[in-house]
Amino acid sequence: MFGLLWIAVNGAIVDRLFDNPDQIVGFELLKGIVFVLVSTALLYLFITRHARRVLESEMESESKLSMMVDQLPAILWTIDSDLIIDSITGSGLRLLGPAANQSLGRNATDLVPRFAADVLEKAVRGTPGTYVIEFEDRILRTWVEPMRSDGDLVGAIALSIDITEQEAVRRNLEASMRALWRVQDELVEKSRALERSSAQLIDAQESERERIARELHDELGGIFTSLSFDVALIGENAADPALVTERSSEMLRRIDGAMKRVREIAHDLRPKVLDDFGLVAAIEDLVAAFSDRYGIETNLSSRPEEITVGRGYDIMLYRIVQEALTNVVKHAAATRAEVRLRLSDHHVVAEIRDDGRGIRPEEMDATGSLGLVGMRERADILGGDLAIEPFAGKGTIVRVKVPLSRREQS
Repeated sequence: MFGLLWIAVNGAIVDRLFDNPDQIVGFELLKGIVFVLVSTALLYLFITRHARRVLESEMESESKLSMMVDQLPAILWTIDSDLIIDSITGSGLRLLGPAANQSLGRNATDLVPRFAADVLEKAVRGTPGTYVIEFEDRILRTWVEPMRSDGDLVGAIALSIDITEQEAVRRNLEASMRALWRVQDELVEKSRALERSSAQLIDAQESERERIARELHDELGGIFTSLSFDVALIGENAADPALVTERSSEMLRRIDGAMKRVREIAHDLRPKVLDDFGLVAAIEDLVAAFSDRYGIETNLSSRPEEITVGRGYDIMLYRIVQEALTNVVKHAAATRAEVRLRLSDHHVVAEIRDDGRGIRPEEMDATGSLGLVGMRERADILGGDLAIEPFAGKGTIVRVKVPLSRREQS
């Protein structure tokens, strides 16, 4: 367009100034030169203006890139082929304090552990890598990539991100998972122990039923058989007063024995004194009978003197104390024992102490001991805890702590 305008204008000028075209040869040459100069000037202006716009765009892009890097919660840094840190930027520098800014110009391998230095050394030789380190109480994950210029390796560029909070969450999660696994393992073991103890308790119940049946059959059955025989004998010899008197006296003696044995069996099943006078009185009766039967001096103390627990709780506690005293006879070789009852923060605490040989560690964990299994099982049913430990100096302490029933707490 500019060329056409130039030709039109100059043609008009030539026609006006010169009548003979041959006279304007020199002028045509001059016109060509002017045309070239003007075109060059206009092209220069166009190129200059375009170059300025390109430069301004590049500067704006560079400014935006620099701003983005500075806003990243990370650190972008480069090292040369000698592993010297030659640039470092990023908002992550604020988290690391002055030490990070002072790293510029230093050898990167002097600032990181050996395994991280190996990654950096491989990167400047062309192999990318990553590592995680602790730096100034922060945890950084770093990705390293080789850096090239015209195809030649000139160093490496690295991006370090602060993962302290994420790592803390991960470690807490792992700790929680480990705790859950431990709880799961404990639950599985408790379930297995419960299965074993349930089987043992079933065996114990069957053995107890067998014992009671045998006693009823052998002892009471024998007594009633002899009584039946004596009644028949008296009927046949009713005319003999001396025989009737003798047989009648013998029958009364056997009947008294049978009644006593029935009371003993009933007491073993559930002490009547427990229902009539409560837990403390029942244990007091148990301690007295234990001391008389086995010759082991045994004392009872209770604070307060009367402790009331819910029905079901009383027989469980009674059986635990009874079993603990039975273990004193069977295993402790003791000469003295003591039973202590007390209330503590809505709990009943019972302690059975002896001066015997003391329980061994392997005995405390024995799963085959029916007595210990039964005591632990009853304590678990009541929502309580049972502890068995050597007594300071000599002997053993069995301590059970169970909560009062809600009715008794109120």
